[in-house]
Amino acid sequence: MRQVTEHASDELSERFLVEHDGRRICTLVFDLIAYTALSFPECAEGVRSFYGAFVRRFGNDVKWYATETMADEKAITAKVWTMVDTWFAEGAKPRSDYGLYLHTGSTDDDQRPPAFHMFSHSRPTKAKFLRMMLPVSVATDPAAAIAMSKEALTGLPFVWGTAGFAVYYNVKSQGDRFKTGARTGPLLMRHPGVDSGNPLTTSFTALQAVKTVNWLTILGRDLSDAVGGMSAIGKRAGSSVTLHALPQGVIIQAGDRPQPGDVNRDEPLPAYAAVARAIGPVLATEHSQIEGLSREQTERWLRRFDA
Repeated sequence: MRQVTEHASDELSERFLVEHDGRRICTLVFDLIAYTALSFPECAEGVRSFYGAFVRRFGNDVKWYATETMADEKAITAKVWTMVDTWFAEGAKPRSDYGLYLHTGSTDDDQRPPAFHMFSHSRPTKAKFLRMMLPVSVATDPAAAIAMSKEALTGLPFVWGTAGFAVYYNVKSQGDRFKTGARTGPLLMRHPGVDSGNPLTTSFTALQAVKTVNWLTILGRDLSDAVGGMSAIGKRAGSSVTLHALPQGVIIQAGDRPQPGDVNRDEPLPAYAAVARAIGPVLATEHSQIEGLSREQTERWLRRFDA
């Protein structure tokens, strides 16, 4: 299997790139996402930790922002960097929703990493999420990527999450979703190590099951216990998998570094499949239709690591 070098990352990124009217509407990223059952005020310290891990590394690159009440992105200002602390300060007026979107395009609708998205709402049956969408070059330093993930998850009561390759596009734009799906649908079926993105749709079922595995699959304590805990996961997954204990659960690492896999070139991902086998009982068997895939293809994609 080919290692993820700078050249290989560039080749893979070019394959997933979608542009329209001179702007980028879809790109491949190194993705870190975590879902939680709690509203953001209930886990404010964990939210600050995840957000802070992004800002410390990539804040200087960010050019645009939007909150859940804004129709369009605006140019970044110094006030944005204090917004999260203000939301969760003692005595702050509660909000029904908390949303923040940051990105690094040349214009407000030019979607480029590094980017950040977090969203919390008042519906108790729907998961809340925090997500970093980072340049694929992050994958060339696996140790740093793992350290960043651990730092970001500090204090966050996550249900589950993942880190690895994923598709990034403006999930709020229906037109961009359709244009993206036309390109990325077949590529998702070709590259099993690439997640489909769009946590807004996954959040409807994220409290019931884990959508998919990736290079890093992150299980909270309840889901970890549901499959027997770290010891049982390690025994079922085998030597290609490394486990990282966290106070809130476990990070399951599939192989030395992220890999996209390639069905066309007979490049399977046995370590990813080992993780899927080890946590099979908590993996999703149903999901809303993924952009660019039919319902039948969506079900096949969810089962792509089945033996």
